[in-house]
Amino acid sequence: MKTILVVDDQPELRQLVSLSLGETNFRIRHAENGEGALVQARIEVPDLVVLDLMMPGSLDGFGVCWELKTDPRFQRTKVLILSGQAIKGSHRVCEQFGADAFLPKPFSPSELAARVEHLLCDNSDVDSTVRKRVLIVDDRPELRSLISLTLGASSYEIAEAGNGKDAIELARTFRPHVLVLDVVMPGELSGHDVCLAVKSDPALEGTQVVMLTARAEQGDRKAAARLGADDYLVKPFSPLELIDRIGRLLDPAYHINTECA
Repeated sequence: MKTILVVDDQPELRQLVSLSLGETNFRIRHAENGEGALVQARIEVPDLVVLDLMMPGSLDGFGVCWELKTDPRFQRTKVLILSGQAIKGSHRVCEQFGADAFLPKPFSPSELAARVEHLLCDNSDVDSTVRKRVLIVDDRPELRSLISLTLGASSYEIAEAGNGKDAIELARTFRPHVLVLDVVMPGELSGHDVCLAVKSDPALEGTQVVMLTARAEQGDRKAAARLGADDYLVKPFSPLELIDRIGRLLDPAYHINTECA
């Protein structure tokens, strides 16, 4: 039975969520503030955290979400943000903190139940041996870390390289399904060189390449396409957008919940 942690400073809201989801279907745990949520989550790692944004205390919903999404212990924990529609832009801000979905208040019990069912589908129970592999290539460690945290939360197996030479060597052993590749890197090999090498290697046939760049000119997109790149993402990008692009490359029928987009 899956565990859901409901975090809200209003007892009646916590009760509504519990009744909407059904305590016979899930193990429901409660916390009334951010600090209590993290304590409860560390005692029993939840499959899903239903999280209010605005709460009293030193840790609001954004802070809780960030703590969960940057802690490897909660790699498989999904976060559903609940918030009043009057908080302008919160649905966009939440994705920057790694939230998996956003549901505005007021919501109907059926709407909440459907959203939770979607988030808790059996993807989280797939054995790690069949997880899709993603190789992240960028010379900036902080960007590799951000992407790794983003994709790790979606149950991808992650490897990293800091330059083109290491990327090609690692690709031949790691055999990634997707290569997330920066265009401009120091050293002898640029992202374009790596893309061409990967797409020309029979041993890496089928590897999908997502190029990352700060340049959005049409000519740059065409150049990447000529080298065999499968997608092209302009920096800065949102975590959910990257997850969506990779999901669509691996499965044309893939659909991500874009309420946070």
